[in-house]
This record gives sequence, structure tokens and C-alpha cells, in this order.
Amino acid sequence: DSAVAGLMERGLITEAGRDDGAGGAIKYRTTAMFERVFGLQSLSQLPRLDDVAGDVDDLRERLHAVAGQRTA
Repeated sequence: DSAVAGLMERGLITEAGRDDGAGGAIKYRTTAMFERVFGLQSLSQLPRLDDVAGDVDDLRERLHAVAGQRTA
């Protein structure tokens, strides 16, 4: 994915292993550079998903649907 590649090229995220589930999706984590670039003391300063998405379950379902379309 080009967005992920761009974040990796800039040193903002790095690979953090693979998911144990089907497909073994790559997991990513943010880096210290991410925190510096966005002026964060820690990741706890970021908003929680619950605070930015009205219905988390609905958002999760929509994201899974989009992911399913991309792999089909």
C-alpha cells in the first residue's frame, strides 16, 4: 500500500511482526520519529478511536468490507 510505504520511507512507522490470524497480516507500530514529527510526548496524547468514530463497530465493519474488496 502506498500510504504505508510512504510512512515507512519517512521513518514514521516500522514493521512489528505478523498477525496470528488467517493471512498473517503485517502489524505496524509508530516510531519515536512519529512522536517528534507530530509534537507528541507519548502516543497516549492521540485521540482514542472511540472519540473520533461515531460507531466503532460500524467503522470496523466498513474497514473490513473495504479490505475484503481489495483482496478479492
